Amino acid sequence: MEKLNVVVIDQNILVRRAITNILKNKYSADVHSIKDLKNSEKVIREQNPDIVFLDIENPVDEALRYLKKLKVSFPNINFIVLGSRSKIGGEAVLNALQKGAVDFITKPKHKISQLLCGDHLEKRLLPIINEITKDKVTQKSSLTFPREKEYAADIAFADSPIKLVVIGGSIGGINTLRTMFKQFPADLAVPIVVVQHMPKIYSRLLADELDSLSPIEVNEAEDNITLMPNRAWIAKGGYHCEVQQVGMQSSLKLHRGPRKNGVRPSIDVLFKSAARLYGSEVLGVLVSGYATDGIFGAQAIKKAGGHIMVEDPVSAFADTLPKSIIESGLADESYSMEELGSQIASLISKRKSGAYENQSSVVNSH
Repeated sequence: MEKLNVVVIDQNILVRRAITNILKNKYSADVHSIKDLKNSEKVIREQNPDIVFLDIENPVDEALRYLKKLKVSFPNINFIVLGSRSKIGGEAVLNALQKGAVDFITKPKHKISQLLCGDHLEKRLLPIINEITKDKVTQKSSLTFPREKEYAADIAFADSPIKLVVIGGSIGGINTLRTMFKQFPADLAVPIVVVQHMPKIYSRLLADELDSLSPIEVNEAEDNITLMPNRAWIAKGGYHCEVQQVGMQSSLKLHRGPRKNGVRPSIDVLFKSAARLYGSEVLGVLVSGYATDGIFGAQAIKKAGGHIMVEDPVSAFADTLPKSIIESGLADESYSMEELGSQIASLISKRKSGAYENQSSVVNSH
């Protein structure tokens, strides 16, 4: 890829400087920094950037209208929105993702924190930039891989009924969850637990939004809440989320244990607990995401005889996680964002009726 060209639009000079320094130091990028929306469209037309960082509270209504307009005028530009860790910031970010932003980065509200925010911004920014700039998967035929021999013994468990669905996602995962949850039937018959990497306030807002979109009830996870069929829980930002057995019932356990794979909540933590408790009766689903969080959890589910679905890397904004699961021989099936929800429901129904035909020796890519 040619030299990275970026426009940063943010009212705060400290945030603009921090992002500019990271991009110049890590990517030798050309960065054009402006403080507000005035004349920004002209700058974007002149610079034709690969990426635009947009303060989505600049102010909120105007910034959202601006984003929607620019996505029509410049459909190939990747917009990354900047929002505060607040209810207003979270609502604005989720709205922006609906309007075409590819991802978000949170920024501190207070000046002293802004002076020290470089490490946080770099940690969040680099994986997103890497996903945008790397070569994307283009051939769907390349997504079928034989399973590794060490998992061949698990085929005997392939017709077990599904009693729990666990879902993990990171960069780009929110829009996949939106599409997926719309497709679930009201009588899904099993509980769902989701880890989506995001801050605490944002996780509650996402749960509320998915609840409004889905036929099933969706809530933010709470410690010791009993798992119920036809309901879903979104892991609380900043807390690991596990499933546990209490008496005769399964419930959620939230804790502030050490970060795993640099994140909390961790997909691996949830998936490993599901494998321990549910064994062959768990379905693990991996959607858009980067890095390694989720790979060891998927491995634990497969070793317990469970089933793994992934989002087709072609439809995922960040294909690193689903592609890694496939290439490791852990994935049983791969579906596009538009198919995942209905395929999850279909598998649950087929396993319940005993009509499922084992096809797990290879990835079924659609």
